[in-house]
Amino acid sequence: MVDLSDLKSKLRSRFRDEYGIQWSDDVLDSILREAQREYALYSGRVVGRFEVITDERSVYTLPDDFFQVISVTGNDGENIPVVSYRRLVEKYGDFRKIKGSKPEVFCFNFDGFSKFRIFPELPDGILAGTVLYKKIPDNDYSKLVNKEAIEQHAMFQMYQFTGKKLAQNYFQSFLNMVYREQHQGVTGGKSTLRTGVYF
Repeated sequence: MVDLSDLKSKLRSRFRDEYGIQWSDDVLDSILREAQREYALYSGRVVGRFEVITDERSVYTLPDDFFQVISVTGNDGENIPVVSYRRLVEKYGDFRKIKGSKPEVFCFNFDGFSKFRIFPELPDGILAGTVLYKKIPDNDYSKLVNKEAIEQHAMFQMYQFTGKKLAQNYFQSFLNMVYREQHQGVTGGKSTLRTGVYF
C-alpha cells in the first residue's frame, strides 16, 4: 500500500529531487491536497452524509469537509429539491417569514459557502432530511480509492509549476483513470486548478 511518505518519495524521484531541495514536504502536501480535491470533484467517490435536525434557526452549518450536495432525502424516502436563492425569492417573495411543518426545499450557498437553509422555517426537533454530499477527503491517503489518479494529478501540477508542456498530458491521464473506474471514456476535461478555482 502506498502511504504518504512513499508517494512523496516517488514524486521527488520523478524530478530527481530525492533530498527535497526543490519540492519540500509543505509544497508536496499542498499539491497532494489539491489532487485529492480534484479527485473528489471528478469521481464523486468520496461521499459523506448527515441528518438535519431542526432548531430555532433556519440557517445551518455544513460539515467542514463538504464539497457539493448530491441529494437530500426526506423522512418518507422522497427526494427534497435543492434550489437557488433566486428561485425562493421568485416563488415565495419574502420566504423568511413563511413557516411550515414539512421541508419543501433546501437552499445551499446562499448564506455563505459553509451554510444552507431549509424552507419553510420548521418547528424545533424535526428530522428535516438526510443530506448526501461529495466531500473533501482528509489527509489519510489510505482511504483514497484511486491513488494512481492522485499521483497523476500531482505530476500535472508539478509540471505546470515548472512550465513543462507535459502538464496537460498528466491531467488527461488523471481524467482517464478517474473515468475508467466509472467505466466511461473522457476527453477534453479542464482542471479547476488551472482556472484558479480552489475548493
